[in-house]
Amino acid sequence: MNGDAAADAPMAKIPPNHVSSGMVRFNVPSEVGQGGGSNINPTLSQVSRRRSWKQFRQGQAHPGEIVKTEKMLVRIDTAGQQLPEEYDENDSVKTESRTLEKWREYVVVCRESRQEDQSDFLIQLYKSRVIPAKEGPGASKRCTHEIPLLKKTTNVNLYSTLDKTLVIWLPWKGGTKIFILRPRSSSSSVEWYTFIRNTLGWKRSSDLQVNVPDLSVILQITNPFSDVEAAAKAAASESSNRDMAILKTVEAENAVANVVIQRCMSILRQSSEWSDVLENWLQHERMGLAWKRYDRLEWVHGANEQRMYGTLAMQRSHELELRPKKHYPTNTVPSGRPIFKEPAPVEGFLIRLTSQRGRVQRFGKMFFKRLYFFTHNQYLCYCRPAKALPPAPPKSLSGQSI
Repeated sequence: MNGDAAADAPMAKIPPNHVSSGMVRFNVPSEVGQGGGSNINPTLSQVSRRRSWKQFRQGQAHPGEIVKTEKMLVRIDTAGQQLPEEYDENDSVKTESRTLEKWREYVVVCRESRQEDQSDFLIQLYKSRVIPAKEGPGASKRCTHEIPLLKKTTNVNLYSTLDKTLVIWLPWKGGTKIFILRPRSSSSSVEWYTFIRNTLGWKRSSDLQVNVPDLSVILQITNPFSDVEAAAKAAASESSNRDMAILKTVEAENAVANVVIQRCMSILRQSSEWSDVLENWLQHERMGLAWKRYDRLEWVHGANEQRMYGTLAMQRSHELELRPKKHYPTNTVPSGRPIFKEPAPVEGFLIRLTSQRGRVQRFGKMFFKRLYFFTHNQYLCYCRPAKALPPAPPKSLSGQSI
């Protein structure tokens, strides 16, 4: 696993520190799991809701205002040809491209555009965390790169459906300029993906298809997000108590997954054919939603559940399924043999005998490097022995460590 991968975590408020007139220092934490987040304002914690407010509030545009920001790893490539509409990592192998900038960390900022004749939003990349809170003609800090979100020329897609890396490309000098963005977590990445697609003209479907693989049926749910859209309208109209209206909108968006599950169960109850299965589910199982692509399941749980309303653009590449929440068995019973239990995960110290290029010698000497290997979220990771936290040694039957 690459060292820049991070686990999903709930978003949190990041208070801005004013350091000078018109400037804000964004204290974007280094670890999401330690209470960090990426949004600089609690009223903008859901990017899909931000787009809804713009539709309902007439004459209340805020040019140059920051909508969303997050630290990301960014790589910039160029290609001398036009890219397909569904450009991803598979197409990149077939495309001749050149790297302008290797992976490096940027503060990615989305603002409302100051030019009315162009896009509603634009994305800016800053090398510094001290950036203008509202961009204007006299701003002292300038972004390093700028991506206008134009419907006719700008395109976005999931570069990798596995780690949810984003790719944005637009015409540049007779060819194409490609921005590959890796946010801090997969749920945040898909949320950005949904927001950018909304900006480029994608409209959320009023119907939602949910597969039930255990029953071999597909359910069609109409207007599953009516409560969330009503809350967004209320947030736009209740300008006197905007914070309270926004909190209600956040609660409605967090409950989207439960609303979809309840709607699915109510539809299945209308048929007596599955009454026994439904009764067994209600008594012994916990039902949940999962995004499926090929043989991979991504459960709508935790941060993914809280942001499900902002991740529904995944319908383009995934299928939403209703399943009982079951763990895979940790043992098996071979025919005519005793129970075979799954062994515990293995981690420990190893010596790597080749370099990253597969060479066994370096400077005329045999190559070796001491490392600590472990697994995390189906990835194989390693670190220096000095930074390793090995588990406690096993205990003997007498209770003493061996």
